[in-house]
Amino acid sequence: MTKFLCISILFLCSQSIYAQQSKFDSVYNLVSSETIKMKWAVNVADSLYKISATEEQKVRASMLSANLLQKTGMINEALVYAKRADSIAEKSQLHDLQARVCGLISTIYRVAKLPIQGKVYLEKAMKASQKIVDINNSSKFQGNLHQEMAYYAMDDLKYREAISILKKGKSSFEKVKITKERNFLLATNEELIAKNYVSLREYEQALAAYEKSISFLDKSGNESALEGFIYNGMGNIHLARNDNESAIKYYNLALEIAEASQFLALKEEVYQALINYYKITKDQENYVRFNEKYLKLRDEFEQAKTLSANYVVKELHSREKSAAFNFYTIIGISVLLIVFAFGSYLYIRKKRRKDILHFNQTIQELKQRHKKTKEQTVSKSEQKSFEREFVPIETEQKIMDKLNGFEDSVKYLEKGYSLSMLAVELETNTKYLSHVINKNKQTDFNNYINRLKINYIVGKLHDEPIYSNYKISYLADECGFSSHSKFTTIFKNVTGVSPTTFLSHLAENKSSKN
Repeated sequence: MTKFLCISILFLCSQSIYAQQSKFDSVYNLVSSETIKMKWAVNVADSLYKISATEEQKVRASMLSANLLQKTGMINEALVYAKRADSIAEKSQLHDLQARVCGLISTIYRVAKLPIQGKVYLEKAMKASQKIVDINNSSKFQGNLHQEMAYYAMDDLKYREAISILKKGKSSFEKVKITKERNFLLATNEELIAKNYVSLREYEQALAAYEKSISFLDKSGNESALEGFIYNGMGNIHLARNDNESAIKYYNLALEIAEASQFLALKEEVYQALINYYKITKDQENYVRFNEKYLKLRDEFEQAKTLSANYVVKELHSREKSAAFNFYTIIGISVLLIVFAFGSYLYIRKKRRKDILHFNQTIQELKQRHKKTKEQTVSKSEQKSFEREFVPIETEQKIMDKLNGFEDSVKYLEKGYSLSMLAVELETNTKYLSHVINKNKQTDFNNYINRLKINYIVGKLHDEPIYSNYKISYLADECGFSSHSKFTTIFKNVTGVSPTTFLSHLAENKSSKN
């Protein structure tokens, strides 16, 4: 059916030379609509390039393909189409289109966590924008440019700066002549402003911005995935205010739009929000369901980002290959590669031995912790130095007793658990508590809590085989870490090996026993 529709559209587009522009525009507008199936749109957009009669149409068709591919998470392919559009636009001096396509490439790189490459194209977009003559096109692009700059500020957690940039962009969008287009652009801008207010926990301003965004979107008559982002944001605000009933109402609206649009970025936001919601409301079944959906989606994203990074590396290599290497240079490089390969082999072998040693030490420490009575007391030698300490010895012992009880609980798994929270729990003050931890645990509070979290998950992995089947992201969340990367770093700091290596050795250890 899809193939038949593609052929039919191409047939219509090729019927008349005089009607070429209007036919192209009608198909372009249909394909760029977010209300149709994404896979079908990608196929037709690619075919649209093949029947393009002008360089402008080729650029627009390539940009359309890139934009659709980016939304479906196919970042590597999106870059190929976007860079083709940039090349054609630059050669044909289509400055407005080049500015737009460079902005798109900047967005693709930014989403792929390649900000250095992204900012190169953002700069290129700025230069191209200075050559745009048409005031309407210039206004649209200046607004979009401010949004892209705001995204970079948001990535750096500079939310006030982002709001300021977006408000400047708003004045550009207000100059756009076409009413529906202007309203849609203003809707996207207000949604971004609202997001920054949410990050600042200024919920009244955020809700006001979301309501403006909905109003502009209604006036534009555009059925867009943007509506899903708005509902999801409003759900987050209600959840922060403990209004769970209103929160789930907006989350469900956002989920419906996300599942229908195939827009991966929207799905990611909605799934994350629902995971948090069901965790707070203690709905284990739905928490696991959306966590699995989210992890599957993240795998697709990570694969796309890896492909994108590989694409950049491949591009750099292709440039290097254009320089002629003489025979002796090639021989020299070959020798270096052989030496490097041999050195790598020795390093990996040594590292594996070291990893196994760390693994065995970690398991041994785990067994010792199981046998430990945890009746840790203040030693006599420490009592002799009492006069130099500002915590009374009896108080210190009481804090230690309560700390041992705290370690038997799982309260330390709570995300964002602070020194002041523990001080309240143990009925002491932060100065005494910090002193006791530093003195008796030989570390500071943050490292102490992190060590407890890692020891907890190591115990689960060792004692409960089902945990070995979970993804690293799930393990990180289970023991209270905010991100996969932070968990991996701290796990290695505590155990001496990465979570992946630990799991591998654990599997080998159990296999050898069987």
